Amino acid sequence: MPFISDTAMQKVATKLQSFETREEKRKVEVRQKLNEAKVVAESSLGAALVGFMHGRFEDADANFFIPRTSIPADFAMGLTGVGLAFFDMFGRADEDVLNFSNGVLSGATAMYFRKHALAGKQASKFWAGAPELLAPITHNHPSIGAAMSDADLAAALRKSL
Repeated sequence: MPFISDTAMQKVATKLQSFETREEKRKVEVRQKLNEAKVVAESSLGAALVGFMHGRFEDADANFFIPRTSIPADFAMGLTGVGLAFFDMFGRADEDVLNFSNGVLSGATAMYFRKHALAGKQASKFWAGAPELLAPITHNHPSIGAAMSDADLAAALRKSL
């Protein structure tokens, strides 16, 4: 005579299977949350790097250029990282490099708008950087390529607006 009936054995097997299924779902959710936390951490580290490098290497006008050029170093680093990750240059680390580079670009953008917000008055805070993003409106309009300080640029923009 069996100790447990076939029906009871089936109920126990079904219960164990539901516990296993629930545990697998929980493991998948934990893995997803850890991945999301990793993305946030990598992006934050990229932005922190930009802030650190600006604090250490920017000039008196709050510019952080590649030496002897007028190319912003932080934007160049971020775009290079994104481009290399896009073309699978880092193998399994592509996604990590992409997240870090995204943080670098976010930090660079924040520093860019901070600089221009501090340079102008309330009405021209956002548009102070427009000549850099677009192109000179006329042949003598001040642009980032011109050899002028931020104060001169802000004064010229206030006069033209």
